[in-house]
Amino acid sequence: MEAKNIQSYPVRNHAIPSSRTDISNGAHFDCPQYSVYYQGDRLVGKEKKHKVLKENPFVYIHKIEGKTAESTARALDKILSYEEIIKPGEKVAIKVNLGGGINGVLSSYTDPLIVEGVIDKLREIKAEPFVCEANMRAQTMNEGMLKRRGYYELLKRKSVPFVNLSEVKPVEFYFLDQEKPVLLPEVLLNPRTKIISLACPKHHWECGVTLCQKNMYGAIWERKKSIYHYNLQWLDQVIAGAARVMKPELSIIGARYLGAGLGPHFCIPILFNCLIISNDMLSADKVGSELLGYPYEKVKHLMLNTQGGEIKYHLMEGSYIIPGEVKEKIKRHRVKPKDTILWRRLLSLQYRVPSGFQYRVYPKFEFIFTWINKLFYEPKGER
Repeated sequence: MEAKNIQSYPVRNHAIPSSRTDISNGAHFDCPQYSVYYQGDRLVGKEKKHKVLKENPFVYIHKIEGKTAESTARALDKILSYEEIIKPGEKVAIKVNLGGGINGVLSSYTDPLIVEGVIDKLREIKAEPFVCEANMRAQTMNEGMLKRRGYYELLKRKSVPFVNLSEVKPVEFYFLDQEKPVLLPEVLLNPRTKIISLACPKHHWECGVTLCQKNMYGAIWERKKSIYHYNLQWLDQVIAGAARVMKPELSIIGARYLGAGLGPHFCIPILFNCLIISNDMLSADKVGSELLGYPYEKVKHLMLNTQGGEIKYHLMEGSYIIPGEVKEKIKRHRVKPKDTILWRRLLSLQYRVPSGFQYRVYPKFEFIFTWINKLFYEPKGER
């Protein structure tokens, strides 16, 4: 595979299942959570009422020791031995967080060494992984982005496809009780695609935390995600809906350095070296929220998806106990719940900057965010 073809390789070589070729009559696909069908040349999806809470979920907390990729693969070996979540031959989308990160600030995006460990384990069990992310306001998931985030050489070396989710066929999707559709990538709605949400744990000035469910919001096909910030409640509803419909089979929250402070862009690095792994995104996010010192009951998109139920999970034997002093360091820098509403209001105006201006001009000034992090935030943390 030539380096220049990393981004386009999956589509041309059929690494991604297509509804027109894989679904009977080429008309639609259907599952208990939603249906997707054609209206002319347009794909339209509608959510069905369904329970989001999983029965008897588990959580495993793993300490990264030795080489990061090898340690990650060992953690997944324990999980996949415990429950056959992914089978040989299955297409597996590894949804990473690249668009919410800042160049040179490792704690702000999904660590490529952790991704490497996930890839290695999936390949070992004969699954077919691809890494994916969607365009995000000013950030375009192209070759330059992959190089800046440390993914380009990794994917080339492993011969793993990268899929820009904003360049596959979109589905005009209607969440329950929502009149406006949200554009979602067809590939992640295809029942034949298994999803791993591989999130970097960060505080978030508008949502409190950004974890596995918020990571699936980043999979929305639409580049102009700022439109979902116009209404304070709609943002939470869209995050919850995206995670509920593009629900991951496996949720992983992990980092060598956790991003504390005013995430997603201004991160105080806290030495973490842990993975939180679950077969239930709600359980993973509950544990992640508690770790970040943020009350999970205040994470609005999380509570929407509990549907009034209680999150109960089994902590697997052998799980690492994160030291109290690490939790205290993280908690000192958390965003307070009452401040998230203030930040949403303060930031609302900048979301109305024309989208074309954002993605043409903003990337040229990313170095300013890097500089601010290096000067004001990294000195408060650990390196």
